[in-house]
Amino acid sequence: MITTGSTVGAASAVFGLGRLFPAWDDGWVQTATGLAAAVVAAPLCVWAGKAKSVAGKKSVTGPATWSIPILPNPEFVGREVVLDTLSARFSESAGVAVQTVQGMGGIGKTQLVAHYAHTNRAKYRIVWWIPAEDPTLIGARFAQLAVALHLARSSDDLTTSVTRVLGHLNATSGWLLIFDNAVSPSDLRSWLPSGAGHILITSRTGAWNHLGATTELREMPRGESVELVRRRHPALSRADANRLAEGLGDLPLALIQAAGFMQTSGTPVAVYLQLVEKYAGEVMHHGPVGDHDGTLTASVTMSMRQLAAGDAASLRLLQVAASLGPEPIPLTWLAGRRGSSGERPLEAELEIRASVSTFVELGLATSTNGGIQFHRLTRAVITDAIDPDVLVSVRDEARELLSSQRPASTDDSASWGQWARLIPHLLVTDPADSHDPETRRTACDATRYLLKSGQIDAGHHLATTLHEAWRVRLGEEDVDTLRAAQQLGHALRIRGEYRQAQEMDLDTANRRRRILGFDHPDSLWAASNLAVDWRQLGEYQKAEQVDQDTYDRRRRVLGESHPDTLSSASNLAVDWRQLGEHERASQLDRHTLDLRKRILGESHPDTLDSENNLAIDLLELGQPEQALAIGQDTLRRRRAILGENHPDTLWTASNVALAWRRLGEHQRARRLNEDTLHRRRRILGHDHPDTLRSASHLGVDLRNLGEYERSRELTEDTLRRRRRVLSPDHPDTLRSEKNLAIVQGRLLG
Repeated sequence: MITTGSTVGAASAVFGLGRLFPAWDDGWVQTATGLAAAVVAAPLCVWAGKAKSVAGKKSVTGPATWSIPILPNPEFVGREVVLDTLSARFSESAGVAVQTVQGMGGIGKTQLVAHYAHTNRAKYRIVWWIPAEDPTLIGARFAQLAVALHLARSSDDLTTSVTRVLGHLNATSGWLLIFDNAVSPSDLRSWLPSGAGHILITSRTGAWNHLGATTELREMPRGESVELVRRRHPALSRADANRLAEGLGDLPLALIQAAGFMQTSGTPVAVYLQLVEKYAGEVMHHGPVGDHDGTLTASVTMSMRQLAAGDAASLRLLQVAASLGPEPIPLTWLAGRRGSSGERPLEAELEIRASVSTFVELGLATSTNGGIQFHRLTRAVITDAIDPDVLVSVRDEARELLSSQRPASTDDSASWGQWARLIPHLLVTDPADSHDPETRRTACDATRYLLKSGQIDAGHHLATTLHEAWRVRLGEEDVDTLRAAQQLGHALRIRGEYRQAQEMDLDTANRRRRILGFDHPDSLWAASNLAVDWRQLGEYQKAEQVDQDTYDRRRRVLGESHPDTLSSASNLAVDWRQLGEHERASQLDRHTLDLRKRILGESHPDTLDSENNLAIDLLELGQPEQALAIGQDTLRRRRAILGENHPDTLWTASNVALAWRRLGEHQRARRLNEDTLHRRRRILGHDHPDTLRSASHLGVDLRNLGEYERSRELTEDTLRRRRRVLSPDHPDTLRSEKNLAIVQGRLLG
């Protein structure tokens, strides 16, 4: 158990507000704040073995692996109907069961699911809490679970850890995952295991029904509101408690805050309600406490003054570090920082550790394994206290620090763990507003990492944000605007929005060619992306012409073995295959695969892409046994490196299913296509061209197995969607028309 707190205010007042407003981080510190009364960090318990008791209760056997950031709450009131509903729904499910608790902020969603976890802990072997407001951080929590389950080491890369723990959950039962404060179903689709476990989600937003049952949590019934207030403030009369509940609209969080404040300060109900009426908007906008009490602000400001009096350089380091995100900050990052002009550099590790130790001693931060971490509220107060003129240079320095830690590659999965640690901090610094070219480049590279690692929605959002901001501020033809446009085109293409991607990439290619010339590496990338768009739109001749020209230029400018040249070679082979030149495609794919193995390594995503392409060539050349052998090996390695739900993994799975079909193994093909279709629908959506490709393949499998009516229904649906999404004359649409004609013929006998 780790606790931290403030000496401001009486101890009883502090503990009375201890569980009001949990805001926690990887240091596992829960903080709570009360209006004009007290500030405290309440304890957080993480069990490994048996769950420990609190408040003198006997120990209860609990999960072997447990992580809940909220202690059992003896003041929890009511909600029996909702809790019983959650339990009943979970009991009725044999496989994975997903339930979402929806409601406005402060309605008690987090307290409810925490209470469920505590009261039902004997049912589970694993209970794990995942903050989901920022989807880019979910992977890190799964990686921590992998370490807790001894499936991975803390030094393992994120992809390996996540793949192992999801595989474990997919194959086991008796676990409970809680995704707290999720924003969108799309943020969670790829993170939901399929094993026989339970998943609880809390969210302020709607549209969760397609993931599972949804419970809308509303204001507490008046009787429960009154009981809640009087448990926290026993001296309050029932009539006054009722007045308070009515004035605060029976909102649980507001009731707890009000009762605690009134008890410690002696404020009458009428006066308190007047304060709420005057400052409610401010409180709700900035948080449960607002800035009326000054307790958190006073505590942090006093510590910062002490630090400034003794060491101005350490204060600067504090300001720079607090300008990053609330996630752990490695000391190695700070070791590479250079102090601004006129200040003593903090480059020596010993000096940095001394400063960090001071931060911790003053209650400004917590130390982590090899780093430092700020609580969200604390870092907000620190940055708010910085003079606006100074804040500009502090943020610039923070951005420069992050750019200095930019991984060398975005495409190699070996670097993805570094990117996963960097991005949460980068986003906090608002790179779209940066005037530093290195920061802007880092932001564009971060976008590409998100897209390459399968985080499609996050990558699309960042690319859109960067492009819109820079197009206005820097101009349409600025180098960074065009770099962001390239990543946005990539994001649109992965999302299946081929026409929009083609328009974006054509504009980017034309501008780069005019400004930089046809042979510039950036112009060649733009041309390569445009060719992919043409191919996805079914314009295979146009794609082949652009890819051939790009391949020839890259060989001349960059050399035969450059990774960009190999990308062009791979793309050109795909064009030839689509045009029916299978032998020619296979020869180029073999050549590209050999070079990629030698230059990039056996497990690089691009190498696996070449293996996947070669398997398709062999299939088209009438060699299904060899295609299956290569495809199965590629699928195994892609699952291990990228995960089961990565778009590239699912692409290989689809090809393996096709090989099974060519070998007459229709049931095997059907099972794999059904699984791939289910995953693609969940991750990419029902209308994505890749999803429709899986649906089309499954329709053929059903037809081969004699299930003509099901095949017809699925094929008709696929055809309707392809006509709408792709176009009536797209080659894939025409294939669906052909498949429908065949199955209708079978039905007619």
